[in-house]
Amino acid sequence: MYWQLTDRSQKHRWVFTGHSTLGVALVLAAIGCADDAANSELRQVGAHLTAARNALASGDDQTALAELNKSINIEASTWAYIERARLQMRLGDEQAAHRDIEAGLALTPDSRELRRLEDELKKPATQRTVIAAGPEKG
Repeated sequence: MYWQLTDRSQKHRWVFTGHSTLGVALVLAAIGCADDAANSELRQVGAHLTAARNALASGDDQTALAELNKSINIEASTWAYIERARLQMRLGDEQAAHRDIEAGLALTPDSRELRRLEDELKKPATQRTVIAAGPEKG
């Protein structure tokens, strides 16, 4: 997946790869391609994702879940769906985890991490590898 952004003067073009909503939000805000309302919304998404990441790192599952919910309600992202699916699996809510995996795959069909989570979810809970909520590696 990639984004191609052109500034208002049509003189500069940037191409970005990956699926980081936060990264795109920061770039859009920095180059002024989005209006003030969109910038505000993207800043909110970034704040919620940062709060979720911090909560996951500290083991505060309920805060992480609330922040991921807020972020997804504003702007869905693959990272948020991955982390919420991991968290839901760890908390034992397999239906919610499955919905998040499906929603994430709708955004990024080639996500290896979502496919891995999908495979883990098919196993009996006692045979799953430990699903630790936290930032995606690689």
